[in-house]
Amino acid sequence: YSVLEEVKLLHRSDFTVVTGAPRDDFKGSVILAEKQGQLLPLMTIPGEQIGSYFGSCLAVADLNNDDWNDLIVGAPFYFDRYKEEGGAVYVFMNENGSFQKKASLVLKGHKGSGFGFAVAAVGDVNQDGFQGTAL
Repeated sequence: YSVLEEVKLLHRSDFTVVTGAPRDDFKGSVILAEKQGQLLPLMTIPGEQIGSYFGSCLAVADLNNDDWNDLIVGAPFYFDRYKEEGGAVYVFMNENGSFQKKASLVLKGHKGSGFGFAVAAVGDVNQDGFQGTAL
């Protein structure tokens, strides 16, 4: 599924490997690891809902200009039958090299929309000084 390697996630200058595991423990997860000859998992962020495919797509971008990369995670099969919602994107704001296991922001799509199938960092496309994302 999704794997990326980026600086300014857990360390300012060292690379962190981020991998999505959308079927881990049925709810999906995102694993942050560092390379020390082999990959050493440092943190796991679990998904919330069985079958949501949390972690199927990933992106990183500095969304708030604090010089730390934030984590964006797709869960395209998330649903809430009572609210007619389908698909979700979770935003985890970086707190000086660490992440909470609960998302800072959860965006949800309409039922059947597949929202969260793709997420991407697109740079500062509108030149407002902030990095943008495409969802």
